Amino acid sequence: MRNKKITIGLGYNDISGNLVGIAEGLLKTGAAEPVFFTLEPSKYITTNAHIDSISKAHSNFLGLLNSINPGITRKSLKFLAWHALTPLRLLILLRILLKCDCIIVLAGNYILPFRLDYLAYRLTGITFVCSFHGTDCRPPYISGKFANRKKATNRIKKEVPRKKRRLRAAEYCADYVVNTPPQAVFSERPFISQFCIGKPVQERIFLFRKYKTTQKNNKLRVLHAPSHHLSKGSELVREAVQNVKKSGVKFDYIEVTGVTHDAILYEIAKADILIDQAYSDTPLPSTSKEALAIGTPTIVGSYYAPYAELDIPANKMPPTVLCPPDDIEKNLEMLLLSPEVRANLSRKSLDYAIAELAPEKVAGYYLSLARKDGVPDSFYYDANTLNYMLGCGVNKKRARAVINDLIAQYGMKSLGLSKKPRQLKALLIQTDLNCSLNQR
Repeated sequence: MRNKKITIGLGYNDISGNLVGIAEGLLKTGAAEPVFFTLEPSKYITTNAHIDSISKAHSNFLGLLNSINPGITRKSLKFLAWHALTPLRLLILLRILLKCDCIIVLAGNYILPFRLDYLAYRLTGITFVCSFHGTDCRPPYISGKFANRKKATNRIKKEVPRKKRRLRAAEYCADYVVNTPPQAVFSERPFISQFCIGKPVQERIFLFRKYKTTQKNNKLRVLHAPSHHLSKGSELVREAVQNVKKSGVKFDYIEVTGVTHDAILYEIAKADILIDQAYSDTPLPSTSKEALAIGTPTIVGSYYAPYAELDIPANKMPPTVLCPPDDIEKNLEMLLLSPEVRANLSRKSLDYAIAELAPEKVAGYYLSLARKDGVPDSFYYDANTLNYMLGCGVNKKRARAVINDLIAQYGMKSLGLSKKPRQLKALLIQTDLNCSLNQR
């Protein structure tokens, strides 16, 4: 199988251009033919090449529904359309089974009721790789998407078992599960760490380096480009920026949101410093990953900062400035006043992106998985050793309030950690919750 060119399916939805990056890398290796089985429109897939025709028809139909004004009508139509299109997705599954040697699925998504597609992969022997990317598996009470909502408790209680089922299905059916340690709280089996195999940067993003210019007026540019102000901690970022300005350091602060992906990449290239977010659970969120490829020094605020070295090998640690949320201000001031540090970070960022995030580098690992050659044992991570329990996209105060309400209304079991006493204890300690482990 090593000398044979294989076909690798990529499904079922792209996330932050990861499938496109893997496809680019596979094509560069010349050892595999990627085929997209994406079921909804993606802004990252810009060519019709390598897209399965039935999947394209499915995607185009749902794309028409997306043009309807947001609201109950569109949601209802999409719900009905998804179920009506089940026979079409059955054909897609048959195409995958007949055409592909391997299928890579992101986010634990599935195309048939009861995840029957997972069972089909397991029974037929096609190599099945399932890769998780954050909100899809992170406990909802420490996930900004859920925890920042008003009256979130009931929704979170329902989401906990859903997240666990999603992970469990992958753990039992997939040949390989790829995940990021801080978000894999509910995992019960060892998985391949995303920190070790990386997330690819599309080749075109490297080209945005050409827009980098030295500011002739010596006034530095600091950029913040949040996709969602609350979960990215924009209020804390703005406060840090204002405090540094009050200290007498002169610079321009640019905040962009609601613009195209290319517009954000252009602003990253023009910026001297990027402040990605305040509450990340990784040293390399998607925007930071792109900034590294462009060579822009990046600050990532994160409660995970004191724990990162426990989970990430030294040679895989990204050269972002990872710091606790309250330290964004002092790190911003340090970078503004230290041109040598900025220049060094810029060089290290680009070097890291080329060495660890280039499409062919990341795709090489997935190609090894597709051939069932595996990866080094050191790439595996046991979630039962996880120490970090403060999640992503939500500040500690809000997480504490949500968890407290959840326990008060539904008991300790609602956290989904009955088999993970170590993580339960860490959660209660890190959120400063004064409640007994024996509480029900």
